[in-house]
Amino acid sequence: MTIKGARSKKEKHITELHSLGVDASRTTELNDEHELAELADNIKQSMIHDYKVAYSHKGDELEKEAKSTLDH
Repeated sequence: MTIKGARSKKEKHITELHSLGVDASRTTELNDEHELAELADNIKQSMIHDYKVAYSHKGDELEKEAKSTLDH
């Protein structure tokens, strides 16, 4: 892979992180392409998990539990 190709992949991951609400503009040589890709993937997986919980029966149970604590 060329340096230009590696740079454009890194920029792609930085853009993806930015779209997820993460400011990755301050990268260092330690923030390589693999780390940025893993970070973006971990954030997306966390968001998917939160979405599934929120729109499942468990999410309904958590909402009821939260409301019951406010009623006291």
